Amino acid sequence: MKTLSSRMSSATGLFALSLMAGTSLAQCPFTSIALRAATSTWTQQCDGRWTPAGVIDTNPGTGWAIGNCYAPGDRTMGQAIVFEAVPTPSLIASSRVRVRIHSGGFHSCCGGGNMTLGAFRLSVTADAQHEFANGAAVNGMVDADWYTLIPTSMAASPADPWGKPVAGANPALSLLDDDVILASGANPTCAWYTIEADLPIENITGIRIEVIDFNGSSLAAENGLPTGGPGRHNNGNMLIRQMTVEAAPGDPVISKQPFDTNICNDGTGSVSVVSSTPGASFQWRLNGVAVPGATSATLTLTNAMEAQDGMYDCVVSTACGSVTSTAARVNVCRPEFNCDGFLDFFDYADFVEAFETGQPRADYNRDGFIDMFDYMWFVDDFEIGC
Repeated sequence: MKTLSSRMSSATGLFALSLMAGTSLAQCPFTSIALRAATSTWTQQCDGRWTPAGVIDTNPGTGWAIGNCYAPGDRTMGQAIVFEAVPTPSLIASSRVRVRIHSGGFHSCCGGGNMTLGAFRLSVTADAQHEFANGAAVNGMVDADWYTLIPTSMAASPADPWGKPVAGANPALSLLDDDVILASGANPTCAWYTIEADLPIENITGIRIEVIDFNGSSLAAENGLPTGGPGRHNNGNMLIRQMTVEAAPGDPVISKQPFDTNICNDGTGSVSVVSSTPGASFQWRLNGVAVPGATSATLTLTNAMEAQDGMYDCVVSTACGSVTSTAARVNVCRPEFNCDGFLDFFDYADFVEAFETGQPRADYNRDGFIDMFDYMWFVDDFEIGC
């Protein structure tokens, strides 16, 4: 399991793209993403209804439950359920996700209680779909390079078993260590949980819910789950009736930042950014001021003057947001006349030779004439250094 922080669990992962802070524009709306090939590490062994596929069949009367139904001493253990995400252009271009989980129901076992989800974690993968989510109801393929979703917002509200809103107090959702989402407070018969997050990877192919078993850990009692199971029922059981996933583009992603560069006399230099976000536009800035016409991913400077010396950054924008790159220093060192990377006597000697032989590049002040003003400008710059 991986996050964009330094925390890591047992799963291995792919890669993370850097996302610099930017100025948000109007964000694009979410689009529904179809799920398929549900599979799980375990499912409730009852009347055959409580299978992974029931979570995405649009019928709240079915769903995924784990436990042994009415057996004495029944207590749910931690398990996982995964789904393939049906690829669409909207999903491929997305950088935000919204997950809604409808869970709960009354269970008469062990003194009764409501089976809303208590502790869980969400993650996504970009692995090839044939490597996971094979549709098996029990012990399906769930191994992949999973990256946890770190919520940017969370909300919960009471519902009936068919997903309709009902009056009552809202459960509270909070984020624990290791990106575990905990439900506490009010425990209605059923509830909707809504979680929004930025996607930590591109081109997601699947999504996973881990239900977390706190058995044997002090976290169980500390977080109001006395049985240690992931559900809020007295024996730790839970039932997920429905889940929906929506995705939307967000701020563009910069995958490669500009870096510092030096430009010598009559030399050429460039700064560039790399963004894989479709439809992105670019605007370079010098010391915070937009450079006219500098609207490509690469800004090339030729015959640079001292006025072009400074800090360059790039604002990358789409209709859904914008992000600003880190700033790169462009050092224009015109007295470095021979462009060997050093400012020394050889640059002075090369300028004198060009001046005495009337070479065009000796027009140091670029006024169209080679005269003593060029010589004085060069000497001043050389003495100041770069």
